[in-house]
Formats: sequence, structure tokens, C-alpha cells
Amino acid sequence: MKGEGRENEAWAVEDIGGRARLEDTHSLVCDFGDIPGRVLGGVFDGHGGSEVADLAGRRFPGLFQNAFAAGFPADKALKKAFLSIDREVVERRSGCVAVAFFLDGCDLAVANTGDAELLLVSKVNHKILTELHRLSNQDEKMRIIDAGGHIDGSYVMDSKGHGLQCTRSLGDRDFKDIGIIPDPYLANARLCEDDLWMIAACDGLWDVMRPDEAATIARKMTTARAVAEALQHEAVAMRETPDNLTVLVVKAGSLEPAGKA
Repeated sequence: MKGEGRENEAWAVEDIGGRARLEDTHSLVCDFGDIPGRVLGGVFDGHGGSEVADLAGRRFPGLFQNAFAAGFPADKALKKAFLSIDREVVERRSGCVAVAFFLDGCDLAVANTGDAELLLVSKVNHKILTELHRLSNQDEKMRIIDAGGHIDGSYVMDSKGHGLQCTRSLGDRDFKDIGIIPDPYLANARLCEDDLWMIAACDGLWDVMRPDEAATIARKMTTARAVAEALQHEAVAMRETPDNLTVLVVKAGSLEPAGKA
């Protein structure tokens, strides 16, 4: 397991989980642009190799910064970063799904492509701020069918017999012509004093843990590191996730509006 960040405010963990090798990567930038209260994060869950995920993790902060500095709203800057990454890896057969966020004081922008998701946990409630891009999403299923995609159970199949569970991704050259698109779902939220944690994670967490279970664990913890490591322990050691695991946690209540001390 690898961890990094600020123990109280923001922490990321990666774990190989039940896989033979780690194909996930992430980005976590606290005080983005040297402004307190700004946090940029992203989880990039690779498949078919780690090449696309590794590139996404490296390139994402700079691509977002360029778009944000050019005047794009945060959610549109996240989208531009995703689409720029996809253009850079257009000839790669491997791919990745992604969830990313930008927290600017109390203003949160979120983007996801695929089945990596973000959960907002408050004192009483919890809410997924992303959209699941799998065939279980009927709108996504119909979009794939309309594009001529072949479906086998829970997988979208290419002409060579390779399958993807996700219906959107970055990269995945051989799936482009059967409806696999990079366009992210976008969401915005304004945090309030009841909000406690943001949890962004790949399906290595969400396939073995319901959002309400993750929220219950998070509410018992007092630091971002404690939340991330508790979720990692539950998913890997207790529930034996068969996948890689990457979790980013940000403590909403500890952050001040951008520009304030």
C-alpha cells in the first residue's frame, strides 16, 4: 500500500488488491495554485496495462491548470483535461476510467468517465456526485447499442473478443467505433457545514462496498488518512476486493474558502 498527502486534510492510498500488478494511479494537489482551500484530485483506474493511467496521472494537473487559467469554469476545465488526455492517447490500446474533482473553498466541481466515482459524506446523509458508466445504466446501454456495440453479459465487446465493463473511458482505441466515449459526466456542489468528507475511488472500492457503508466508516474517523486507510483495510483485507484500489479522501470541514488563511 502506498499513501501520500496531508494527514488531516487530504490523503490518497493505492493498493494492488487482488491483481497481479497495479494499474491505477492518482493526482492530489493541495493548495492548488498556492491558494489555501483549493484541492485538485484525480483517480485513474487503468485496464489493459497502466500506460494510459500513468500518462493521465502525470498530465492531468497541468492540463487542468491550463484550462482553468484560460478562464474556463472548473467543471469545464476538468472536462477539457479529460478530453485532452484522450487525444494524447488516441492510438493506445490500453485505457483508463477516471474521476476528478476541484475544491475551491466551498465550491466543488466533479467529473467522471467510467465507473470511478465520488461520494460526498455529511453528518447524516451521503450522496454520489458522479454517474456510473456501465451497461447497468440503461441510457448508457442504449447508447452503446445505437453505436453498433456488441454486448455479452456486463461487457461491451470489440471485434477481437475483448471486453470492457465501462461504457466510457480514456484511450481504448479498439472500442472507439462501438460507442466507448471519453466525455465525462459533470457535477457541481456547494459544501456546507454539515459536510464531512469527499471520497473519490475506483471500482476496487465501490464493487465491494455500498456508498452508505463507506459513509458509516468515514463518519467514525477524524483525519483524512484514517478514513482512507480504514476504507482500504475494509476493501482489501476484509472484503478481498479482486481489483486494484485507489482512494482519495478530503476533509471538507477543515477547509477554508479560497483566499482566506
